Amino acid sequence: MSTDGAEEREVERERRFAWAETHEAAEEALASAELRAEASGRRFVGAEVELRVPLLWPKAEEGEDLRSWLARLPPGPGLHAIVLVQAGATALGLWEDDDVLAHKAEKFYVVRGKGRAQPTHLKTRGKSRYGSRLRLQNFQRQLAELNARLGSWWEEFGPPETLFLSCPKRIYPELWRRDPKPPFERGDLRPQVRKIPLDVRVPNHEELLRVRRFLTRGRVRWFVSGSETSA
Repeated sequence: MSTDGAEEREVERERRFAWAETHEAAEEALASAELRAEASGRRFVGAEVELRVPLLWPKAEEGEDLRSWLARLPPGPGLHAIVLVQAGATALGLWEDDDVLAHKAEKFYVVRGKGRAQPTHLKTRGKSRYGSRLRLQNFQRQLAELNARLGSWWEEFGPPETLFLSCPKRIYPELWRRDPKPPFERGDLRPQVRKIPLDVRVPNHEELLRVRRFLTRGRVRWFVSGSETSA
């Protein structure tokens, strides 16, 4: 199902909603038209109306009607974790629906004066200087402490249904080279690891809350009747 150009139509009104208001917002949208999921599974479209679902919810199947998707939703998003990782900064949290079970934000000295992370710098420079060794050790400690904390949360609360992750591609494989390793294997069904589709700033507590708010919000848009969709 193609929705190319939907964003170019003139918006008549818009409603933003939290995950707990999904059914209410969906019924309001369905009063205008029947809606079916497009390929991403995150947006339902109909005549002059579009609903984007909060990312905390499971995806719809392409072409699935909105009522069918609503019928199989669980009562809440359940246990889910958010992990934000950049060289020198980590922020992570664990929630049961909207209840915060645990959270932590830390910074580590791994970035040189010119802003290049030490693991990247070592690809082109030597390792002999004390500052270089210290930054590399701190980077290794950052990932090991992240894995250890996740492991303790998994042990205390059980593995979450979903882990929302923001982590540079060059850092992600490094998680499995540390001791302890992450408490999950790549490809595990639980938790389902999902990339956060957002430009994430330097991880800290405030950024963690901003990212979660992004994941919890949905939107309904009604378009001007008869407006044309761009080619």
